[in-house]
Amino acid sequence: GLEAHERPLWRWEVERANEYSAAGQVAALLKFLAETELHITLGPQRRKQWPGHAPAPQVAPVLRAERRELTQRWAASGKRLSANHLQEEPFMREFLDGSLSWRRAREIIDIPAILADLGATQPGAEGPPGEGRR
Repeated sequence: GLEAHERPLWRWEVERANEYSAAGQVAALLKFLAETELHITLGPQRRKQWPGHAPAPQVAPVLRAERRELTQRWAASGKRLSANHLQEEPFMREFLDGSLSWRRAREIIDIPAILADLGATQPGAEGPPGEGRR
């Protein structure tokens, strides 16, 4: 798992999340973050390559290609998340109540069920490494 000072996202993942956030695209942001968690859990390379463990220019092309391949496979199987199906209202309600966290967001999205549908049985399917230790 990750230590408290370690970041789970690569710079390009943070930049993409910030783009969605700045544009106010809540559903797109949640979809991106959920697919990033799925990539971390299911992608053999992403599971091994954490920010800071290797030079970004060296791993970026490999990780991006792996993510594209996974999302294409999920789309072909009908298992890919759709921003259109993520309703913003439950997330906004949790946010306004002051209780929105990634742990809660993944419950609303039902990431454990998605992982089960995709056949994930690896350790880490319960959440990203280091979650809750921050």
